[in-house]
Amino acid sequence: MSVICPHCGKENTVPFSDSVYHTHGYECEDCKKDFGVDDGKKLKEKEDNLVSFSYEKKHKDGEENRVLIEEKDGKILLEPSVLHANHMLEPIEPQDITDIWQKLKVLFFEQLFILDWDKTLTGFITPQSESYRLVLTFKDKEEITYTGENRFPPYLPALDHLFEYFFETGDSK
Repeated sequence: MSVICPHCGKENTVPFSDSVYHTHGYECEDCKKDFGVDDGKKLKEKEDNLVSFSYEKKHKDGEENRVLIEEKDGKILLEPSVLHANHMLEPIEPQDITDIWQKLKVLFFEQLFILDWDKTLTGFITPQSESYRLVLTFKDKEEITYTGENRFPPYLPALDHLFEYFFETGDSK
């Protein structure tokens, strides 16, 4: 089974292993880009050093969903919020996700290949544009930001699906 390329979205990918550099990952045979490349240390280091994860998605109707994951008082909390016209629609209780944080980091880095996403994507801009912003912050204060407007990385729907439960209204639950 092929893995979807985080650059072009095609499934024409093959795993590779490089014995000289002691790395493994995938190569897309369509766009010719490597992704998920790991030497067994750097990817694990990124996973271990991730201290906060912020994701915002603005929809065509102006509603904006936000997720912030960070450590507070020794717990890892996921704090969702829904805004419309920059006003909070309703408070949503933060969720303690300490017990699944490590699994989420593996998902982000090793299955959604977040480090390989293009930093900026822009499509045709309209008054009802959709956009996203994703910010990863690490222990050493390094920050990686990804943004897009009307053009999105292939794995963004998986990220949306992961967090959609937190944005359902009481009527649809």
